[in-house]
Formats: sequence, C-alpha cells, structure tokens
Amino acid sequence: MKMRYLSFGLFLFGLSFEASVFAQSQELYVSRTAWLRQSHLGGTARYTSLGGAMSALGNDPGAMLDNPASSAMYRVGEWRGSAGQQTDNQKVSSGLNQGAYVHVFDVGLGIRASVAGGYALESHQTSPWNLYGTGSVSWVDQWLANAQGQTPEELAAQANNTYQAYYEYIIDYDPSNGQWTPGAQGGPAATVESIKLQEKGGVTFLNGSMQTGNASFGITLERIWRSSDWNNKIIEEGFSNSGLVQRFSWTTTETSQWSAYRTRVGFLYRNDTPWRFSIAWRSMATGTRRDSITSLMVGESNLMDLVPIKVYSHRADDWTSPWEANIGLAFVHDKFGLGTAQVHIQPDGWMQFRLGVEKRDGPWSYRAGYRYTSHTGKYDFSGEQTGSLGMGIRGKRWTIDGGWALTLREGRWNSLYVIDEWDTPLVGTKAVLTLGYRID
Repeated sequence: MKMRYLSFGLFLFGLSFEASVFAQSQELYVSRTAWLRQSHLGGTARYTSLGGAMSALGNDPGAMLDNPASSAMYRVGEWRGSAGQQTDNQKVSSGLNQGAYVHVFDVGLGIRASVAGGYALESHQTSPWNLYGTGSVSWVDQWLANAQGQTPEELAAQANNTYQAYYEYIIDYDPSNGQWTPGAQGGPAATVESIKLQEKGGVTFLNGSMQTGNASFGITLERIWRSSDWNNKIIEEGFSNSGLVQRFSWTTTETSQWSAYRTRVGFLYRNDTPWRFSIAWRSMATGTRRDSITSLMVGESNLMDLVPIKVYSHRADDWTSPWEANIGLAFVHDKFGLGTAQVHIQPDGWMQFRLGVEKRDGPWSYRAGYRYTSHTGKYDFSGEQTGSLGMGIRGKRWTIDGGWALTLREGRWNSLYVIDEWDTPLVGTKAVLTLGYRID
C-alpha cells in the first residue's frame, strides 16, 4: 500500500486552506454573521413578558438597552437582578441573565438625571437536524467526481475535502494511468448527516440620561461580544467488504467570535396625555472577529490502521455591525394599564416588530407580548416569532416580576466549508424572575 504524501500535503494544505475556504462566496460569509447583529440580549421579566416593547416606557434595565433616555423615567434609584432558565430544543441552561443599578439625583433648574450600569446575557441552541440515507448517493461518489482529471498534489494545493478523502484511502489514485477509484466500494448501507448550531452573546453597559420638562435624553456605552458554533458530522458505513474502507466519519466545526464597543442615543417625550413617544439610534460597531474551521476525517478499515487527518485554519479581521434605529409608542393609563408598540430597523432591510400590553389591578400587573423578527440573510433565519406572558407585584420598596416566553424559528444555514443548505429549526422557552429594590 503506497504511502501518502503527508508532509507535502499538509504543507500545501496549511498554505492554501485559509485562502481557499474563506474565498468562497462573500454572500455566504456575510449571512452567517446574523446572530452578531441582534438588537438585544437578556432582559428582565417585565421586558421579556412585554415582548421587549419598552422604549417609550422606561423604569426597566432592559429598556435602557433599546433607548438610553428611558432610564430618566426612574424617580428613585434601584437595584435589579434577573435570573433565568432557558430551554432550547430540550437543552436547559440557567443563569443570571441581567443585572443593573440605577442612581437618580436632581441637578437643579428642573432637571433630574440618572446614571446606570449593568450587563445582559443570552444563548440559543438548535436541536441536531439529522438526515438519514441509504447507498443511493454517497459522499465517496462526490469526492471521486471532484478528483477526476487532477493529481493528488493538485488536490492538496486546492485545500479541499477531496484531498482529505484521498489521504484516508476513501478514494485512491493510480499514478500509472492517472485514474481514481473508490477505496470505500459500493454504496453505503447507512448515511447519517447532522448539524447543530449554538449562539451566545453578552453586553455590559454604562448609561446616563436627564429629564427636563416633558423631554428626556440619554446615551449608553456598550461593550458587546457574540459567538456562534456550527457543527456538522457525516457518517457513512456498510460499504462492500472488497474495499479497503468500511466506514468513515467527517466532522467539521466552524466558530465565529466577535467583540466591540458601540454607543446608543435616545429621546423620549411624555406630557399630560396618556401617550408617550420614543426614538433611539444605535451606532455601528467595529471589532475584531475571529473565525476558525476544524475539519476531521477518520476512516476505518479491517485491513490496516488509518491515521485520522485533521485540518485547522483561522483568520482574524475587522467586522462591522450595521447601525440600528427604533421607534416606540405607548399609551399609559395609570389606573388600568398600558399598550405599547415598537419597531427596529437596520439599513439592509432587517426589521423587528414588538407589541406588549399590561393590565394593572392594585399592586398586581398582568402582561402579554409578541415579537416578530424578519429574515436576516439568504442562508439564515426565515423569521423568528416570540410570544410571552408575565405578572408582577409591587410593594413600597420592592418588586417581584415573572416572565415566560416561547420562541419559534425556522431558519436556513449554509456552511463555508460544506456547501450544503440545512434546516435549523429552534423551539425555545425562557422563564425569568426579577427582583428589584428601590433606594430613596
């Protein structure tokens, strides 16, 4: 059995892998950054149960991350902490998803100011999406077709997965006639392909605002981070015993991490009528994004030991998230409750709509909300919908709020390395408990 040109192949792989993989369609490269752009993370129980439509309301740390001017609605200072439990496709995670402190003081001349600081966290996990098949179509056939007319050295220079298949004896090359033959012969008895996606993010913020007359103004400085992890695994087994390879697996992992700073500015107007209006703008954010790809191919043979081949590549570059604007409108009746609506837009047409209602009954409050997110790219979300419920009770100094939300997402995902399009459905729930304590 001939020896593979391991040193030569890996040398060429290392030189050209990064350029080859990341030179694929720029459209794909941009579309897989959708999670990095999301407008808000975390949130208190009240924010969650009202669908996040709180820009024109205030008195909530979650609202500050949409409209900095909303913190001017506080009459006294407050500590507030939120703990949540999130279930995404039966995977449960718990943690402190938001915390904040607000301090209020009078400046004089009819001006009241506030300063606040805090953090927010969130994550999503798709369920593994599996495709089961039989021997009618095999990855071996695709790799053979890709290899025809090329030498192993030419394959190595292209830094593609066909060369990995050659190294693992899944396909074989005869230098005497330049012909390629399958090392894993016949159609596989079973094929399983699976994908899963995990997204995480967080923000820490410092907020300042002031109110004079009926108008409030605010500014927030944020440090944000996001990450996404995509994992694809292919297993084919049950090939003919006349071939060298009887089973192989191929696992590809792609990771994107990004962190940056950005600012928000906001305006809120309220007068003696029940109506409130708000408008806010979030700046672009440029930070370093680090992408890495790991590809591992393992062949199994009854005749000899096969050494797995693992290829790793990474790159770091500046990446910019777009600016975002939101407009909010609320109708607040101090005795009976409120209704609120909000829309977020980004320059490429991305939009998010939020609606919320709250019914008040003495110290008790009952809430419901809805949020719709439009598609975020050709190969990403086809839309996300969230419905929410909640309730709360307030004392002289303390508040206790609970919120629950159900999120449905049907999306598409396209890898930079494995050019296949996948369904990535998400069914997630979130339960949040928020405790607040007012400070005179």
